[in-house]
Formats: sequence, structure tokens, C-alpha cells
Amino acid sequence: MKLPMVKRETLVGIVGEIYSKNKTFGMKEFQSNLEKDNKVLAEGIYDMIGILAEHMCDGDKMRLAESCTVAAISCNLLYKSLEKQLSIDEMNDE
Repeated sequence: MKLPMVKRETLVGIVGEIYSKNKTFGMKEFQSNLEKDNKVLAEGIYDMIGILAEHMCDGDKMRLAESCTVAAISCNLLYKSLEKQLSIDEMNDE
């Protein structure tokens, strides 16, 4: 199976919806089905993020937490974008 080409409008729509509904946001607001659909992949990605962040942050716990959160949000946004684009493409094919 080939992954869909995510259109800019799809990504902008997801981010815009999150921004419009929340004054502040974090991991919870960007949550996708990544962990539910593929727990092994999610754990592997999060572990790798943690390892890389620890190496880059050199003991700065605040920077480590921020780096891990930004990276995890990015992974979930990517997954959410792929899910949404798949759904849009399927509707357009019908």
C-alpha cells in the first residue's frame, strides 16, 4: 500500500482546528490513533525520540521535556494528516 500524498489544505485544516479550539495546546490536543493502531511503532518512535533528545539536551531536563513533546506532537500530526488524507481520498474515489 502506498501512503497518500497529504495535501497542504489537509494539514492546515487539522492545525487550524486545533488552534481555534484551544488557547493552549500540547500532546493531548494533537493526539492521533498512532498508539492505538500501531503501539509497537509508536513505542519505537517515542523511544528513539527520547534517546536523541537526551543526547542533544545534555542533561537539561526542561529542554529534554520540550524536545520530546515537540517531536511526539509532530509524529501524531503526521499520523493524523495521513489518516485524514486517506479518508478524503477514499471519499473522492467513491
